[in-house]
Amino acid sequence: MASENLGAGAGLLAAAALMIDYILTAAVGISSGVGALISAVPGLQPHTLELCLGILLILTVINLRGVREAGGIFMLPTYLFVISLLGLIALGVWNTIATGGHPRPL
Repeated sequence: MASENLGAGAGLLAAAALMIDYILTAAVGISSGVGALISAVPGLQPHTLELCLGILLILTVINLRGVREAGGIFMLPTYLFVISLLGLIALGVWNTIATGGHPRPL
């Protein structure tokens, strides 16, 4: 659309901005995921770079298969995350109601 309305230069600039945004989003997501994994399993800390590059390779291969196939592959982890998050919220609400709104000491 940018090419049609504003010219080829604006279209190329918009495409470059979208590519940079996607790359940075993937980099931040991978690094935060590996950071969370390393905090749970500190023995993996020396392998941080290898883990990040391995996950990036897996995501690249999946995305090269096409939009429909990639969507099908990423569907299960996405649904699992959303269901887990909703379950955690429900558990928090249940515990709040069960304790009369007062937090329980651990």
